[in-house]
Amino acid sequence: MRHPATPPRGLLPLAAVAALLAQHYRLPAARVRRVARSDGEVFRVAVLNPGRPEFAFRVYAAERQDAASIGDELTWLAELAARGLQVPRPIAAHDGSVLQHLPGSAGSTPRHAVLLTWLPGRMLYAGLRPVHLCRCGELLAGLHATADQLLGQGRLTARRGADGVDLMRWAQGERKRSPHMSITQHHLARLTAARVLSEYDRHREADVRGFIHGDLHPWNILFIGGRCGVIDFSDCGMGSLMQDLASVLQFLKHPLPQHHDHRTAYPALRDALFQGLGGTLMARPGAAGLLDAHITARMLGTLQWICDDWRHPEERRWGPAFIRQCESLLREYVVH
Repeated sequence: MRHPATPPRGLLPLAAVAALLAQHYRLPAARVRRVARSDGEVFRVAVLNPGRPEFAFRVYAAERQDAASIGDELTWLAELAARGLQVPRPIAAHDGSVLQHLPGSAGSTPRHAVLLTWLPGRMLYAGLRPVHLCRCGELLAGLHATADQLLGQGRLTARRGADGVDLMRWAQGERKRSPHMSITQHHLARLTAARVLSEYDRHREADVRGFIHGDLHPWNILFIGGRCGVIDFSDCGMGSLMQDLASVLQFLKHPLPQHHDHRTAYPALRDALFQGLGGTLMARPGAAGLLDAHITARMLGTLQWICDDWRHPEERRWGPAFIRQCESLLREYVVH
């Protein structure tokens, strides 16, 4: 059995993180807790002085080491924070650098890291109400408007795409069947991907591309004092603005097994999101059909994540039931 104080192979020891913070940010005597490890590592940092703010120290996963793409994320976050939106703000080290390069050690590769302000707030799911979705829509409008201005100013390189769903390879039958999926489920995934791509083409006049968050599911959304905030921008990049709306709505329209069921309230929640968003995005002909296609693509993306990144569907308690639920949903989407 692994000793509790020893991190799994490849993870940074807490003492090493504390030493890095003291060296680069002059944050001595910090209490450090690892709070995420599935997509890189995130540490919550509390400085042991009364009244001092908390921080989040993010160490990027080995496959996310493109400095230009991370630079886009940090540029966007800094501008959003400067405009008063509720997002983590990048913190510069004492030498003025924002992005840190951590040398690799035995069994690990060099990785980038950044210190951010810790965004307080509550994650809501069962308690989501139309007013929360309206605030979320307002925040989305601010995210997209700010990104559009930064793109126009040439301050974002926009080299990375935010869409992680492998629709083309699914549709063309080039993806090998995962042992997590039956032959029937794999076939339905291929047909669904082809249908989604067809819907994208059919409603292409409703599509608006920009720089997006890319993974705005309810567990990346926080609420505090009547305001909406958002965390985890590591998937940001170029994509359809509809992807961000679909991320918010995915599990409200198709709830995860053993989670609160919002389906009866879904129309009101969806309309409140549109109300907060404002603008003309959802007024474009074909916008509703395009959004539904993106929501289905998100479900296929969740299935892809389970197949590619999980050792067993039981890795999370809702995994096996989700695969069964997804089969029914994909079948309905293909037939209708």
